[in-house]
Amino acid sequence: MKSQRATPQASQMAFDLFSLEPSRVSINSTATVLGRSDDYDQVPAANKRSADSELSAMVVDDRVLSQGITTWRNLIDFAIRTGHTELFASEDDRQGLRRPGFRYAPINRLPERGPEYVKDVLARQLAARLEQKGAQFASGRMTGDETFKAQVVLDGSTFQISVYEGRKLDANWTFKYMDLPRTAGLQADDDKARVAFISRKIKRIQREGRIAAGDAQLIAQAVIRGVHSVLKDAEGAK
Repeated sequence: MKSQRATPQASQMAFDLFSLEPSRVSINSTATVLGRSDDYDQVPAANKRSADSELSAMVVDDRVLSQGITTWRNLIDFAIRTGHTELFASEDDRQGLRRPGFRYAPINRLPERGPEYVKDVLARQLAARLEQKGAQFASGRMTGDETFKAQVVLDGSTFQISVYEGRKLDANWTFKYMDLPRTAGLQADDDKARVAFISRKIKRIQREGRIAAGDAQLIAQAVIRGVHSVLKDAEGAK
């Protein structure tokens, strides 16, 4: 009677990964040619879900951070946990991920939804730290136009915005840190989207008669400068 040879069993992790889309595996490598995988790291617009969901379904062969066959979400989570939190402009209008202040990047080319996911994770982490600190930080009065100025107070993870006409308080409102728009672009793209977000709010307040006049765009830019100021103070506080 012939003995039967045992068939090696793949690990459950490997099975789960390869059952996703075995023909669509991108590569994370320090070699530029290997790192390019346009067909495998873009998601058709019509099928877009959350960045979290998309990246969880995308398999990558990581040859830099020793993660091997994994998903892009797992790889990005690991990179963030090990201090790689800075996005930077890479090749083909894509972004990479590295440690702040370092030129070397273990992930030189993120998938299309990668930057969005990185920003969401870092924003949630910062919001949690701000809530835990529960401290207040106030900006100076930032000049909007010739008449109006804006002041920002950060209380936990809530921004309190005050708009002054001269010395007179014209309007105030609040919003959460997580309400600030985050784009798939770089910091300049985020700032542009955030100015537009604040500008829309100011225009609504102007229609309500709570701010007599003023350039909504310039006042919004002043608000965002104040937001940057208090966030810098909050992140630097122990």
